[in-house]
Amino acid sequence: TMKKAFLTALATILTLGSAFSQVKTWISTDVGNTYLYEMTDAKGKVTGYTLNRITGVGTDEGKTTIYYHSYSLDTNFKQGLHLTDIMAWTYNGTFHADSKSALSSASMNLEKVTEVKGSGLKLPEEVEVGHVMGDVSVSIPMILDVKQTGMHVAARESLTTPAGTFDCIRIDADLESKALFIKMSGSGQQYYAKGVGLVKSTTYNKKGGVMGGQTLVAINGGEPNGKYYWSWSMFNFGASGNPNVHYTEGAVAPEGMVDMALSVFWAEKNFTAETAVEEGLSCDFKDTDTPTEFYGEGWRTPTKAEWDELIKACTWEYTTMEDVPGYKVTSKNGNSIFIPIPGDGTANYWSTTENPEEKKNVYKAMFNEETYKVVDVPYKGKEFMIRPVCETMVKVGKKK
Repeated sequence: TMKKAFLTALATILTLGSAFSQVKTWISTDVGNTYLYEMTDAKGKVTGYTLNRITGVGTDEGKTTIYYHSYSLDTNFKQGLHLTDIMAWTYNGTFHADSKSALSSASMNLEKVTEVKGSGLKLPEEVEVGHVMGDVSVSIPMILDVKQTGMHVAARESLTTPAGTFDCIRIDADLESKALFIKMSGSGQQYYAKGVGLVKSTTYNKKGGVMGGQTLVAINGGEPNGKYYWSWSMFNFGASGNPNVHYTEGAVAPEGMVDMALSVFWAEKNFTAETAVEEGLSCDFKDTDTPTEFYGEGWRTPTKAEWDELIKACTWEYTTMEDVPGYKVTSKNGNSIFIPIPGDGTANYWSTTENPEEKKNVYKAMFNEETYKVVDVPYKGKEFMIRPVCETMVKVGKKK
């Protein structure tokens, strides 16, 4: 029901950007780390799960930005909403959460949401009990409005969940919310641990009764208690050429893709190229959706986070293939792809990510003999190459 979905979303939104952590900041910088949260209602009944996976980390002039995917799962661990390029960052001793990240595990159909407004959580890296924070809000026009006021660090506590025991700060706040025709007010508590992030959150009504919550129950495949597990699977292309989602235990890349042990599969060659050394078709930013049109559902242009993940998690060797310079990129599982650098010695590849602080800027991956990195550029009309990726799917379940 709408009310049930809203209450679950409310428990999630109370975190306003919680993810994980490890710099040590209030969010993790370990690409590939995964975190499973159990969502519960007022009676403690499990209503679903959220699985978050860090996909990329970038540092620029002292600012560290972290990106992650979030998978919303029902009680049977079937996948629902998949959000990408949600982010948080730490800068000048303060952790910041993008207000959109509050929706990452909300059990609502947000796939068609195009506009999220608000102000995210700001939390000092070194914080004392009694510290008062600014208001936090998130709004989806005509759908949802949530505001937290009076946010303050109320205590330091040790908290044990199925994922382990954590030294936490507890943040208390007053809560006002509206979803369509449903209005609610109450309060909330959130527990954060350095090197982990959100551990638990609970929302209460005005009388102090529990409305819902979420709890971290497993990290990185289910350690330490082994109750949960997960593995990454893929789009499986059958004889018809049409992709069908299969939940499997192994990660077997479809034809034309390479399993780099990352959050997406990477194409063996550039968009429309016949071989791994060819440049392929270049296009401007507005045509970065062409891999999906050309190859079919599941194939697309990478995000900034996915380029960051490839750069950080793999070994890069400048070399030549068939007299074409480029980089041999080798993953931890031993698989590799070749990124060609044709022409004048510098190659540019599109991402689909716009700079959230400067909308006219977009991110590209740039390669030459001296460097391989992701940068933002103030032009969308230039023609760059595309290296397609293929979306992966996830299977999560309880161990028997």
